Amino acid sequence: MKKIIAISLVASLSFASVLSDTKDNIFKQEANKAKQDSNALKNSWISPAKININYTKNTQNKISTDTKSIQIVWNQDIFRSGGIYYAIKYAKTLGIYNMDLIKQQKLNLIKQAFTLKTQILRDKLLLKQNLLKLANIEINVKVTKDNYLAGNADISDMNNILVQRDTQKMANLTLKQSIETEEKELAKLTNKNFELKNFPLITKDEYIKQNIAIKTLNDKAKSDYAKAKITTASYLPKLTANLQASHSNYDSEINSQDNIDNPWSAVLTLSMPLDINYKANIQSAKINYLKSKLDISDKSNELAQKYDETIDNINILKENTE
Repeated sequence: MKKIIAISLVASLSFASVLSDTKDNIFKQEANKAKQDSNALKNSWISPAKININYTKNTQNKISTDTKSIQIVWNQDIFRSGGIYYAIKYAKTLGIYNMDLIKQQKLNLIKQAFTLKTQILRDKLLLKQNLLKLANIEINVKVTKDNYLAGNADISDMNNILVQRDTQKMANLTLKQSIETEEKELAKLTNKNFELKNFPLITKDEYIKQNIAIKTLNDKAKSDYAKAKITTASYLPKLTANLQASHSNYDSEINSQDNIDNPWSAVLTLSMPLDINYKANIQSAKINYLKSKLDISDKSNELAQKYDETIDNINILKENTE
């Protein structure tokens, strides 16, 4: 297949750093937060243990009794019909998806910076060209004025050339204002003096496959698949372990010996929820996953059309410049 200039910036700009240090640091912090959130979610299936510490002092009939106790309680699901596996998988895929979103936002800003840089260079060249046009019009104004004074031109000729000069001056002023606006917008994104690059040639298949939007949607579909599995597992049997252990010390003035007690217990519970809405909730999760798959196909078709449209524009430009 014929190769052309890349429409996508993913391959070329994913390693580029043209944004300001402040914006780069913001994206780094967002990426770090996404990573920590993913790690926390990955371990969320592990229930926290609860520690209770009590100290009681009773005085009755001038006799004091001290009670010190510590208790550890842990209520943990050890089997969820596959729910634990998919909970971990969901956390990982969701973390990757969130990282993709951050990368996509950064790439969009980088693309915007390159676009503004290109527009500034283009408009400066147009302004240089327009200044030459204005200089030529000024010459024509002088010639027309001389002809008018000599009786070789009428007032309409003089008016026409003056209108051309005013129109060109207004166009130049508008272009200068556009350049100033573009430079201010670029300054919001970066304070670095980066150079424009020639992007590598890629095919349509490469453009779609490497596109960050497609990668993001693919990772979202994986995350939605794992979430659908979690939803299904939540209505299936699960096995829960309840562990309790404690240590108590009783100290009384009427008893010189300490009374120590170390009871513990372990309970296994098999349970399954009965919910009238379980079918609807499961189907809803599955539909959400199927929609994610359709979003990938729809985006791929959109990118293919955009690729073909850009190819046509490139070919037209080549024909006009050859």
